[in-house]
Amino acid sequence: MDSSFDRATLFCESIARTISPRESNPEYEGIEEAYYVFRIRDRLRKEILVPLRKVLELPEVYIGANNWNSIPYKFKKYLEDVEAGKSKIDAGALLPHEIIASLRDSEGG
Repeated sequence: MDSSFDRATLFCESIARTISPRESNPEYEGIEEAYYVFRIRDRLRKEILVPLRKVLELPEVYIGANNWNSIPYKFKKYLEDVEAGKSKIDAGALLPHEIIASLRDSEGG
C-alpha cells in the first residue's frame, strides 16, 4: 500500500475511494481531503487487505506475527502430488539440488 508504485499511481487510493465514497459515511463529511484519504486507505488495509492476506495464507502474515513455524509451505505437497501422478511438473520448476535430492531418495541413499 505504501510502495513507490502506489504513490505514483494512487492505485490503492482509487480502490479505497470506490469502496468508501465520501457520501457513504457521515463521518467523512466535512473533513479535509487529506484526512479523508488517510481514513479510507486505513480502512481498506484493515477491513479488506489484512483479512484477504490471512485467507490466502501469505507468508508475510506469519512473518509479521513472528510465527515462522506456521508458514504454510505448499511446495512439498506439490512434489508429493507430482509423484502420485496428480500433478505435472515443468523441469524448470525444480532447482538442481532438489532434483539430486529426489534421485538420492529414490535410490535409497
